[in-house]
Amino acid sequence: MNNIAQLKNISIDLGNIKSIELDADPLSFSDGHLIITLLKGKEYVYNEKIDDYVLIEPVIKIYGSDYGELARMEDRLIEQWNQYLEKRKKDL
Repeated sequence: MNNIAQLKNISIDLGNIKSIELDADPLSFSDGHLIITLLKGKEYVYNEKIDDYVLIEPVIKIYGSDYGELARMEDRLIEQWNQYLEKRKKDL
């Protein structure tokens, strides 16, 4: 299983996620952010999908002007993160 999630143009190491938060108001349909807090600071990780190293930031904010799109991204990332954690439990 690949440990890298790709959201828009950002690569995220699933093993380095501390928390995922959607900072947007579903009733106002205004701009918002998907905020991903990482366990470790800035570092380069290898992304198999693009066959290159990418810099990972300790806090990633993904801007969006559509609440629905941000919520779907959050759902996909949480699903991938949960799959990663389940696989990691089985490997222990």
